[in-house]
Amino acid sequence: MGAIVIAGLTFGAVPASAYGPYTSGQTGYDVSYPQCPGASAPPGTFNFGIVGVTHGRPFTSNACLGTEYKAAAQFSTPSLYFNTGYS
Repeated sequence: MGAIVIAGLTFGAVPASAYGPYTSGQTGYDVSYPQCPGASAPPGTFNFGIVGVTHGRPFTSNACLGTEYKAAAQFSTPSLYFNTGYS
């Protein structure tokens, strides 16, 4: 029975493929650094904007999230990140 399970897992395996919305070599800008008050993107060419949801610390919120999200949307669909570590 064990051999059948192993054979099924081996022959039924499908290669994993990863998908990312950004191609290699693109440049992004973290709109949420420094946090507020301007919340605008710097002049220049960027492929995407990214916004920190947790204000740089776990279990906190970013009061400027809406403003920063709008600034990041100038590039394309904004990306978000969460800090979940305690260090």
